[in-house]
Amino acid sequence: MPLTPVAGTLGRKRAAHLLRRACFGGSISEIDTFAALTPTQAVQQLFDNTIPNPIQPIDPLTGEEWVTGENPPSSEDGDLTTYFLAWNIGQMLGNGIDDAQKLAYIFRERLVFFMHTHFTTKRNTVSNPRALYFQQELFRLFAFDQDDLTVPEEPPATGTTTAPRNFKQLTKKLCVAHLVIVGRIERGNLPHPLRTEPGAGTVGGAAIERDA
Repeated sequence: MPLTPVAGTLGRKRAAHLLRRACFGGSISEIDTFAALTPTQAVQQLFDNTIPNPIQPIDPLTGEEWVTGENPPSSEDGDLTTYFLAWNIGQMLGNGIDDAQKLAYIFRERLVFFMHTHFTTKRNTVSNPRALYFQQELFRLFAFDQDDLTVPEEPPATGTTTAPRNFKQLTKKLCVAHLVIVGRIERGNLPHPLRTEPGAGTVGGAAIERDA
């Protein structure tokens, strides 16, 4: 049977349920704010494409980010993985994000977490904190499943082309992602010589194009 559209505003009960499922719950003031919104307004507020990209994780020993390869880390990979996991929890809590965009930011990170559980990866198998970071960046790029990207064409072409941003395209990119390939090598599904270190900001050899 078709669902009956909600008429009027959400009200506190529906608002609390929405924020509990879409985010990780909401404060009393956040629930009250969403209670006064219509369902359309609430969805528009959560699917906010103007939310900032995360600040990259920092190596405490250098005070610099370590994921792009521009600043070689001093910490061991095991420590960097621990730092990355703590940083990731901070993203899901929306630490440092303006209150006006905090719920939308947390909603995106909840989607990233969902995709991480859908396309599972064992960090003990991959043992590469950079690969873990860039897989999450790929999930983040496709989280809202909208607004196709304009990207450079493959050489020798010099123009641009439109890259769709949807679940199908995400799945295709994951199939050639470094982290997935390494996992298949470790399980004996691919020959070991295919193992390579990931380039800065790349997935499967293709640069991740992010919005400015």
